[in-house]
Amino acid sequence: MMEQFFGREFKVILACLAGYFALAALAFKTPFAAALVFATVILVFILALKKLEWGLAAAFAELFANSHGHLADAFIGGFAFSSRMAVFVAVMAAYLVLLTRRKARLSLADERLGPFILLFAAATAAFMIGYRLNGMGSAFSDGNAYLYAAYVFPILSARWDAVGKRLLLQTLAAAAAWVCALSVGLVYLFGHLPGTWLGSVYRFIRDTRTGELTQMAPGIFRVFLQAQFTTVVAALLVASLALVGVKGRRAFIATIVSFGALFSVILVSLSRSFWVGAVAGALTLLLLLFVRARVSLKRTIPGIGAMLGGKLFGIALIVAALFFPIPPPNGVSFGDLTGLFSQRATGTVEAAIDSRKKLLVPMLDAVRENPLIGYGFGKTISFVSDDPRVRETNPDGLWTTYAFEWGWLDIWIKFGIVGIVAFLWLFASAVRGLWRGLGGDHAWLCAGLIASLAMLAATHAFSPYLNHPLGLGLLLFVLPFMKTKTPAHAEASQQVIQASVAPLISE
Repeated sequence: MMEQFFGREFKVILACLAGYFALAALAFKTPFAAALVFATVILVFILALKKLEWGLAAAFAELFANSHGHLADAFIGGFAFSSRMAVFVAVMAAYLVLLTRRKARLSLADERLGPFILLFAAATAAFMIGYRLNGMGSAFSDGNAYLYAAYVFPILSARWDAVGKRLLLQTLAAAAAWVCALSVGLVYLFGHLPGTWLGSVYRFIRDTRTGELTQMAPGIFRVFLQAQFTTVVAALLVASLALVGVKGRRAFIATIVSFGALFSVILVSLSRSFWVGAVAGALTLLLLLFVRARVSLKRTIPGIGAMLGGKLFGIALIVAALFFPIPPPNGVSFGDLTGLFSQRATGTVEAAIDSRKKLLVPMLDAVRENPLIGYGFGKTISFVSDDPRVRETNPDGLWTTYAFEWGWLDIWIKFGIVGIVAFLWLFASAVRGLWRGLGGDHAWLCAGLIASLAMLAATHAFSPYLNHPLGLGLLLFVLPFMKTKTPAHAEASQQVIQASVAPLISE
């Protein structure tokens, strides 16, 4: 495990993420923010031009660590050119240069490309329909996230040997570690510092769309970052590796600490969608390991013990963040904390849930009215919401929006049935490619990635992630780990199997 996730690349990427966050915070609402964005373009372009895999690792690091990619913005004619866009432009520009110099090549016969071509065709049609029915502004604002899927071209052109795949795993681990540090750090800050000191922190987190901070009880804040999605993926991978076999004291401790940190963040997110997705992913993982990979129960005992210890460590981490020093400041109560988790897990009467229920009926009506071609990007639906933020603006609760919570219905409404087919093909293709590796040394990795896809599909049912770079990014992330039958990749796949990197947790 130490070799898989926590090597030199992990340390470098984690330091870069923390440093960039600090620079963005210092440059917030100043002219230096634009300078930071343009510096990002130059640095990532040079990095990707030198080695395409490094540029793509930078793209995945930025994606998995930052919710909306707006840590820094450069405003050009009123348009916010974000740090995420800066990385995208840099990598794609470097890729085009490499193509023209014939230092990169894309095989059109690659079986992994087909589902993305259908997705691009469906997205283009949805944009054209949306432009005609809903206007240019709404169509672009609603559908621009699908441009992120263009990363499929440089990803399929890069050479993902064992070293490159290890770089991707360490990139994911570094991003997850940063999200853990940021989440627990915000829990501590908002549970200890007086409100007058926290205004600037709150504005930075809110205005950069890094996350949402909501007071749930005296001294207890819900810290929700969309990037916490990454911690669920990382937790499934760590769990898969642990169940295959924990060997050695260092590996046992590493599993406890890493799984515990990830578990604590999944808890403090208070996201039911993440919790449902995590359960779906965990059940999928168990089926794959015990039924398909035939991992024995005896072999999993050390890993199960480490994960149980990790859960206790994660709970202790939350308690320490809220209650240290003793007595806790700001009136934090342990009863409030336990009651909050219990109510969140079992409560069914809440503004967010009620709003979802009221949105469901008009969305189903829209699907029935036009199930084949959809309404395109920017399609709006009106419904009555009980969200306090909506009631502040509209006392009657009437709300009209093109951002829907029911993710699969959102795809059906805007893409029509072709969009559903495109995404089902994407998932089926990814699962098929990963399934081929379940019988080899990397069964833990393939099982963990399939479980992550199951988590994404379940989470998207309630909160839209497939129309967000985070969800699309996971579909892109699994591509290098898929085993294909195309001749162009057969030799490389064999080399990767022979040069496998630490298939089990060991010292």
